[in-house]
Amino acid sequence: DGSGLELCSQVQLDSPELPIFLLTASSELSEKVMGFSAGADDYITKPFDPLELKARVEAKLKKQQILKFNQDVMAWPSIKINKSSQTVEVINGGDFITTELTALEFKILTYFASRVNQVVKRDDMLDEIWGKDVHVYSRSVDTHVSKLRKKLGEAADTIESVHGVGYKFTP
Repeated sequence: DGSGLELCSQVQLDSPELPIFLLTASSELSEKVMGFSAGADDYITKPFDPLELKARVEAKLKKQQILKFNQDVMAWPSIKINKSSQTVEVINGGDFITTELTALEFKILTYFASRVNQVVKRDDMLDEIWGKDVHVYSRSVDTHVSKLRKKLGEAADTIESVHGVGYKFTP
């Protein structure tokens, strides 16, 4: 037991990337300032509309996703992508090892990584990766993804097939 501000401070120390929303009955300006000082990302006073809360959470998560994609290095437990050096490290036996990818495979992987947990359609991939003026069969995407998965080794399961649609990146 303790105050929400103490918990907020502790969570901020342990997991600074974790968004923190304070839902409270106190609408005093000094309480709000202390909440933000403790590391809260948002401060919502009761009563509140659940739709507003949902919109605020979704906006924060979307912003985090955009910031993560714009970072030079994107990292998850089984895979690390460095965009500036165009290198990929994957987990292998508990250690990260560098994996050689072609330019196209790297482009496909970063495309997936920018859309974590989203279903990506083959046709959308064709348009965005190959371009709208290039005529490539949608099934050739499957071939490239298959080769990419083989190179990812133990991290291959981060790219899931979505039957009849495309793929989903779940690191």
